[in-house]
Amino acid sequence: MNLRNPLLKIENLKMHINTYKGKIKAVDGVNLELFAGEIIGIVGESGSGKSMTSRTILKLLPEGGEVISGKITFKGRDILQSSEEEIRTIRGSKISFIFQNPATFLNPVLKIGDQIIENIILHQKIKKKNANESAIRLLTDVGLRNVDKIIDCYPHQLSGGMQQRAMIAMAISCNPDLIIADECTTALDVTTQLQILNLLKDISKKINISIIIITHNLAVVAYLCTRTYVMHEGKTIEEAKTNDLFFDPKHDYTKKLLKSSRIINEEKFYSTEGESEILKVDGIKKIFRLPRTKDPLNAVDNVSFKLKEGEIFGIAGESGSGKTTIANLLMGLLNVTSGEITFLNKEINEFVKKDRKKFRKNIQMIFQSPFGSLNPRKTIGSILSLPINIHFKNTKDKTKEKVLELLTMVELVPPEIFFDRHPHELSGGEQQRVAIARAISTEPKLIISDEAVASLDTSIRVDILNLLKRINKKTKVSLIMISHDLSVLKNMCTRIAIMHLGKIVEIGKKEEIFLNPKHEYTKSLLTATLQIPNKERQTHDK
Repeated sequence: MNLRNPLLKIENLKMHINTYKGKIKAVDGVNLELFAGEIIGIVGESGSGKSMTSRTILKLLPEGGEVISGKITFKGRDILQSSEEEIRTIRGSKISFIFQNPATFLNPVLKIGDQIIENIILHQKIKKKNANESAIRLLTDVGLRNVDKIIDCYPHQLSGGMQQRAMIAMAISCNPDLIIADECTTALDVTTQLQILNLLKDISKKINISIIIITHNLAVVAYLCTRTYVMHEGKTIEEAKTNDLFFDPKHDYTKKLLKSSRIINEEKFYSTEGESEILKVDGIKKIFRLPRTKDPLNAVDNVSFKLKEGEIFGIAGESGSGKTTIANLLMGLLNVTSGEITFLNKEINEFVKKDRKKFRKNIQMIFQSPFGSLNPRKTIGSILSLPINIHFKNTKDKTKEKVLELLTMVELVPPEIFFDRHPHELSGGEQQRVAIARAISTEPKLIISDEAVASLDTSIRVDILNLLKRINKKTKVSLIMISHDLSVLKNMCTRIAIMHLGKIVEIGKKEEIFLNPKHEYTKSLLTATLQIPNKERQTHDK
């Protein structure tokens, strides 16, 4: 039993959101304790109440949000009874946030240094010169190089990992007692993710900051957190030491989450690979001439590989390795600088110039953000009808019949319910199923999946991956799976290519890649990939 007073204590917190459709019980019975210098995790799927709980801590309620009951005590102070002026003194100075997408929360028209300096001056009320010195020190402390240049950069000039480090520098700039990190590594590649987690761990040890990690990634809490809370339908349903949670879960929902996470690491599936070759990529290069720079960017540098009918082929690598550029080249959205892409025995430029319609029918793409790829003004029925009407001569009734068939195929049932809905009325997993339905609507020979499950909850990721497997088995469509998550590729692919700085540094059967990697970069990716504890208990170096 811990006899210390907790830094933060939440007791039976309930927060409801009043909408035109009725009342949503966003937080419906949360109990939580956090002690000084401790790192704890809050896990659960989208809609479980994780983020709403964190925002309620600082009374950052959404429109229509109302605290119904409960108590939040921070350093002995009841936050819910504090005035708005008192809360302002806590936000940023005593409790800091690190958000999922730093680009959204960093001011795009202010330099990185100015944003950190502004935060320091606001909360510490020191002179600008001293604040500037502090900003330089903080950016150095979070592991950024060339700080003298970065301090004068705008957010868009930095990579995602660099932006997240800048956010962390801002979060610790006023020496807070608590940092709340809300899905702060979700969009990062594995090596950058590990760097950010190690940085948070070091910061917690060095300056005794408490951290709450909010995530749907169980591997993250396994690596970082001493204790973990599980949330479901607005409630904290289980709390335990992290090791105990993984090896002796009590609640059925926790067991379900763990099962889904471990399924992704299984490698039982093999694609319906045929003999005929549908795609040949031969020594392609893509060079970008960037404004105001002398040196060109070799985004793709002498890449070659082949793809057979029905094969599921994986491309892995960090952000900036050239994965998405290859996808855009294969789609004909970009032209190669040199080299050749042959699709269905025809050079791709010939397709694009002479038979674009046939080309578009036979190669489709599934994007990372389904909501961003679906027209928000159109119904699901209209979205799926459009490619069918373009590529097939159907009557209106025949088209609708085909759409309903597609919705059934991607397990959106009963399909009639979804036909007249708009994208915003669907969950993230349902939106991605619609995106998959649209991709297969033209009966393509090849589908490119570009980080299609990266932002989805674990159980939904499993459902989507299994759906793609069933589609591959039924239609024999070839798939190129682009991902920074090696566990996804291990689950899905027969062969995997590892990309680094625009080049394929290693390619082979997945067994060879995982069991006997040859290239040092492949080894580093595998080392950086966090694992779900499975057989032996792991001890936490906290």
